[in-house]
Amino acid sequence: PLIFHNIINPDNNSATNVSLKVDEGDLLIYPSIMRHSVAPQVTESERIIVAGNIWYDFETQLKNYNRRKQ
Repeated sequence: PLIFHNIINPDNNSATNVSLKVDEGDLLIYPSIMRHSVAPQVTESERIIVAGNIWYDFETQLKNYNRRKQ
């Protein structure tokens, strides 16, 4: 599983870990500030993980969009 650490539970404001089952073909996008980990591989099957960063400048894009509308 993919485990996110120290997630705040809104019901009681306590920190907890959240475990997600990830299936083949899933795409997960989450903020890079989130502390996370995965369990060690225990089978002989192949596991491929692709990681990267995406930056989208919403403010600039909105300004350009508003200029084109005028």
